[in-house]
Amino acid sequence: MTTKERILALLEENRGTPLSGEVLAEELGVSRTAVWKAIKDLQKAGHAIAAAQNLLVSFAEKAVDEGRIDTILVPRVSEVPSRSLRSITVDAGKNNVAEKVVLTPTSELMQIVVLSRSMDEIGERVAAMIAGTKDGEPVKFGDFIDLWRITDMLADAVKPALTETVNGSPVYVHGGPFANVSIGIPTLVSVEMACALHDVVIVEAGYGTDAGAQKWLDIACREYGAQWPSAAVVVTRASTWRDDPELAWRYPFHVDRLEKLDIPAFPLVNLWDGEDDQIPELRETAARLELRDPIIGNLYRDGGAGLSDQIDAFVDVLSNASMPSKHDSHKGMALLENVKWVAENAYGVPASRVLLKDGFLDSLGAADDLCKAAGMSLDDLALVAVKSPATMTDNDRAPEDERTVTLKKVEVHAGAGLVHVNLTTSLTTPMPKIV
Repeated sequence: MTTKERILALLEENRGTPLSGEVLAEELGVSRTAVWKAIKDLQKAGHAIAAAQNLLVSFAEKAVDEGRIDTILVPRVSEVPSRSLRSITVDAGKNNVAEKVVLTPTSELMQIVVLSRSMDEIGERVAAMIAGTKDGEPVKFGDFIDLWRITDMLADAVKPALTETVNGSPVYVHGGPFANVSIGIPTLVSVEMACALHDVVIVEAGYGTDAGAQKWLDIACREYGAQWPSAAVVVTRASTWRDDPELAWRYPFHVDRLEKLDIPAFPLVNLWDGEDDQIPELRETAARLELRDPIIGNLYRDGGAGLSDQIDAFVDVLSNASMPSKHDSHKGMALLENVKWVAENAYGVPASRVLLKDGFLDSLGAADDLCKAAGMSLDDLALVAVKSPATMTDNDRAPEDERTVTLKKVEVHAGAGLVHVNLTTSLTTPMPKIV
């Protein structure tokens, strides 16, 4: 392991506990200078995508000054959410350019890094990003910048970081989170590297089958050639699963959806302190719902060792599984029909109860016109459903036959090959909780 990888492993082992440079140096048997250099390299890799995206916006602003474009469509990024920056005016009194700031993980450049398999592909995708418009016509970054000025900044950021768990299992950390407001999946390069080196690879896809798993299956697998999973582990809390009758439908829905896709889905119930006495009742609930026998344990307290005697069925499925077949792409499907398909299959809401907010059709038409002017089809872009992580529909507490999904607006990420559709209570700028 390199010094950077060993530092990442130590930081992960001591998550929540500050470690000084002196302690890291002593633990690793290296100089404090070596620790400082490694930390700087890690910071550089982590901030490279934000710096490159913001540099692209600076190029776009310069293009406004030079008369190349008159609107800017690519946003600046920040690691800190601020709703006051969602709609801003730059160069007030002169050009009065409308811009916005989004979270770095939701940026188009982050998506490009996640979905690209080579530096050449990253360059091609950056060139295809739409910087803005001139007299209503789209202008791409490839039309007016030297791409090496962006790709050189990403030379370290494109390399997956290899660390490990406290038990020594390798972990590849690479890509942007937030499957609710972006693609929220690990880079394809990191997953394919792991698949080449290991017999079993687990891909984290957070926020349930309606967000992370939906993005992995319908974007990475259907549209970008990633491998369809051989099995799934669906994690929940004991209380989340059962204690709210109006929301109790959601967890079984997640599991059932995967099973219907021929993905064996294993429930995993993560207990908190004081909940061990609920295990028999949890198994009874799973049996009543006709789920597979759940894996149950306190992961924080017992770690993976606490579950090792419960995963035989999961291992059997993996051992006996054949290579999963490929699933049909949705490329060419009309965007509105594609969204309705996701609503029905990922959220359980039929097409007849997919509603259009005032202004949605105007937004859809503008996106379609932009793509046509840029020489591409809106319907060939992979769909990114932008939604709240806390809900699958407009109101998850409504009776099943009254649940709806409302579509709000459309945004094209041409370089990444994606189109965002905001729906339900989409939360594009999540703010910290005050506690």
